[in-house]
Parts: sequence; structure tokens; C-alpha cells
Amino acid sequence: MPQATPPPPAAAPSSADCWTLSFHDDFDHLDLWSEAGGIWKTSYVWGNDIVINEELQYYVDPRVHGVMPFRVADSVLSIEAAPAPKALQSAIGGQEYTSGLITTEQAFAQLYGYFEVRAQIPAGQGLWPAFWMLPSVETWPEGVDVLPEIDVLEALGQDPATYHTTVHSNAGATTANQRTHSVGDLSAGFHDFGVDWSPSAITFYLDRKPLSVVPTPPDMHTPMYVLLNLAVGGWAGAPDKSTEFPAHFRIDRVRVYRRAEAAPAACEAGIVPGRLEQSETLRNETGTSMLPPAAELQALGFAVDGGVAP
Repeated sequence: MPQATPPPPAAAPSSADCWTLSFHDDFDHLDLWSEAGGIWKTSYVWGNDIVINEELQYYVDPRVHGVMPFRVADSVLSIEAAPAPKALQSAIGGQEYTSGLITTEQAFAQLYGYFEVRAQIPAGQGLWPAFWMLPSVETWPEGVDVLPEIDVLEALGQDPATYHTTVHSNAGATTANQRTHSVGDLSAGFHDFGVDWSPSAITFYLDRKPLSVVPTPPDMHTPMYVLLNLAVGGWAGAPDKSTEFPAHFRIDRVRVYRRAEAAPAACEAGIVPGRLEQSETLRNETGTSMLPPAAELQALGFAVDGGVAP
């Protein structure tokens, strides 16, 4: 595995003393997962869409559907959303758009650490790019309405100067601890979106600067995998005549670090020095989970403890 420089720590120890690179993809090519191996799976556990969220896209796999939503050029992966070909719509549930989703569900998950994507989001009404994390579970826990979820990046294409970070939890009651960050036009170039997840706190970063921190919920102590996707519709609303297609969510790299064993105490201070950015517009909100509730996912055939939905 090539050497890479981890995020610098907050104090004197070298970065190598604090962090170990545990996963990375610089997208020299796209290594799609199959039963024979690979990294990136192109669907959720239950299927290829979340129509319950009023999303308008279907996440296609080029090996199955004959439409290519992924392109790699100059070591940058582009996830492409576009109107679905008429001939394909009947095979994808009548969805109006095709797009791409990649997850490490079958290849990589980690408990705690620093998770980061360097990406350029698209601008346009109705576009909803995201970088997020879900727990590695084969069945939905009984009595749980919404799986724990960390949304490191969610943006609405009609407002590319703002993005949202959210921690979803079922600890005691279903809650969403969301922060909204007004940071300048994120569609104009690449930025690093990261999260430091520890047993006690979850700290969100933009370009290695801390933006917000929330306590780690009691139900967020199992390994999680990462997902990247470009949704159309849903929270972002429907596209309109101003939306340019194909739309592209460009991803330069994904990296995950774990704290080194026997790391110096100073490493616990955080990823980077400095206080939370006070120039950001931060407000508590009720966040929208990327996932619908368990009862609705059962209709899609997702297994719940105690039985499998018909």
C-alpha cells in the first residue's frame, strides 16, 4: 500500500505517531465489488433506490443495466446523474434518472477513526450529493426505527455554498443532531470533508479545520462502512429547467485513518490545531436521514431481527 500522510495531530507528536492509514482509494481506476472480490458495491443492502424518500434516481450498475454512471479521468471518479433512457425505465421501476452509488459495505468497515473524502459537489436544483456512514449489520436490529448514521457531507445543489453534517441515533429516542455550515461555493473546486469519530465525540471537518462537534451516541459503537452517492430529488426537490444534465459529483480520493496503538496522549486533542470555525453559520436542526424507517424498508425486503420481510 503506498505511503500517505495522515492528518496532522494537534500537538507535538508526529502524525505517524498518532494515525495509521487503514483504507484509501485514489481512483486511478474504479474497483467495483463482485462475489470474486473488489471494493465498491453499487447498491444498498436492500436494492438500488429509496423511492420512499421521494428520490427520482435509480442507482445503476453498468454491468447489469448497460448505463455507465461512473467515469475515471486523471485519478478523479465522477458519479454521473442523467435522465434515464426510455428503454431502461421499465427495468428500473419507472425512475426518471440514473445515477451512481458506491459503498464499502462488502469490503471495509472500521470502528472509530478519521474518515475523509476530497470531492467537488455539483450545483443544480434537485441534486443531492452525499458522503455518509452506516453500521455493518446483516439484519436490522429489532425495535430500532432508524439505523445509526453519520452524514459527513450532504448538500443541496441549489445552494452549493451550504452543506449539512448530521448524527442520527436511536439512543432512547430517534434523534438527528444536524449542523448547517455556510462556507462558500463548494461546487467551484475540491474540498476535504472529514469526520473524527471517537468513543466520546464526533467532530466534523472542512479542509482539515474543525467545524462542529457532537457527543457520540450510545448506539454508535460498532464498525461503520462508507457510502458516496448522487441522489436526484428527495430532500433537494425535483430538478427544473435550470438543472444541467449530466450532473457530476467528482471524487478525488477517500481515506480512512485509525488512531495508532499506544498513541501519545496529545494525539487525543484532535485532527488539527485550532478552535471551531466561528465564521460558519451553525444551527441545530432536525435532520433527514438518508434512510427511511425500518418499517418502510421491510417493504423493500430488508431483513429485520425476528424475520425477513416478504
